[in-house]
Amino acid sequence: MANLNLDPPVARVDNVTARITFGPEETPARRSLNFDLHWIKDEKFSTRVKDEEGFPSFALVNKATGQAIKHSVGATQPVQLIDYNPDVLDESVLWTESRDLGDGHRTIRMVNNIRLNVDAFNGDKNHGGVHDGTTIVLWEWKKGDNQRWKIVPYWVLLGRVRVG
Repeated sequence: MANLNLDPPVARVDNVTARITFGPEETPARRSLNFDLHWIKDEKFSTRVKDEEGFPSFALVNKATGQAIKHSVGATQPVQLIDYNPDVLDESVLWTESRDLGDGHRTIRMVNNIRLNVDAFNGDKNHGGVHDGTTIVLWEWKKGDNQRWKIVPYWVLLGRVRVG
């Protein structure tokens, strides 16, 4: 089971670091620059591996640990973290983003089963929202805020973050 600290997950797009945020809310804690919370969006196989809608694949790799987010064993189950080897094509760590949902957010789903989406378990408003320690699972699309993600360049955020 992977309990991901959600303050702030970060990814890399090409040579630019990008950040994954939950919904429109931006908190000071999410703006922190803690390296163990940075995620690299590795698009090495994006031209060779695409989902059934033609969207390119990527792996999400923790910058500090070198571990990638791996698909769970099935719907409603937590994702896993495994050591990542960028030289080995492993579809179990490949994800795709959906089309824009209209506000810049997208779903993140398994490359080989786009019906299962990355979901912050019980992170909807009825359960108190997303918080530190929220378990990340795969779930069918329910149109919840806890299934909507945005990857933005990290350097864009630096202009809004006050350090010191």
